[in-house]
Amino acid sequence: MNAAWKRLAAIICAAVFVGGVLFSFPVTAEAKTDYSPIFNIDWYLYYNPDVLAETRATGDINFPLHHFLEYGMKEGRRATQDFNVYSYAARYPDLVAAFGGKLELYYYHYLEHGMAEGRSGAGEETVADFPVAVVPASEYQIQANIPQAVLTWQSPAAAKETKTMRRVAQQAASKSDYCLIVDRTLNRVGIYRGNTGAREPVRVVYCATGVNNATPTGQYYLGGRGRSFSGDNYTCYYFTSFIGSKYLFHSVLYKKNTMEILNGKLGKQLSHGCIRLNIDDAKWIYSYLPAGTGVVIY
Repeated sequence: MNAAWKRLAAIICAAVFVGGVLFSFPVTAEAKTDYSPIFNIDWYLYYNPDVLAETRATGDINFPLHHFLEYGMKEGRRATQDFNVYSYAARYPDLVAAFGGKLELYYYHYLEHGMAEGRSGAGEETVADFPVAVVPASEYQIQANIPQAVLTWQSPAAAKETKTMRRVAQQAASKSDYCLIVDRTLNRVGIYRGNTGAREPVRVVYCATGVNNATPTGQYYLGGRGRSFSGDNYTCYYFTSFIGSKYLFHSVLYKKNTMEILNGKLGKQLSHGCIRLNIDDAKWIYSYLPAGTGVVIY
């Protein structure tokens, strides 16, 4: 991080809406809301390369906090080492009962009540530990009617449908017009649309499932989702959980906090159990398939 960005990282701005207009100013004792317990600009820029790129492009030092308040909280993004929304929810079932899948409400509760009550938001839980389906963020609104151009777009990881995949799709349970069928042997994911017994493939793509069949078989449903998560040396983008399992659909592995592929292999068993996809296919599932969409893995 160069000197200019180090200076930027030292500036934290607060934002409030008055009459629909955004007013930004440095956090001071006079500011109406101090977001520093849940937001650190240096952390947010480092772990969210998309926000960093946009901030650099616009030169707007207010953008990171504005993004966090408008979208980041709704997406469950972490903006400080000391607060993880999924850990906060996992620790306090009374909050889950009150707020359900509206992630932004957990952040505000911690600011307005949780800290004073001695509650903790520390921890390393992920969306896979979240007990209810996450309400999608407005920027990436899940669409009930997917545009035709999106339906017909060809994936760079396109694969052929199999007879078994088609047969399984006809009987899959789903709470939406879509279902996902995962073949662990051939490492393919089929996305189908239509009524039970009359479903047709929207797309079939290569994936990478768990080594030694670590990806569990059975019937599941899509749940919460998020823009990215990171490990020691990698970042994965556009993850979507399937309820009833601790695993996720997500992109192939990228070098940490970059868009440079670390391991982009598909078509074989490679993961610890998650289902890796080309980033465009991971984003497609993340963006268009609603919570409750059926998932069958065989």
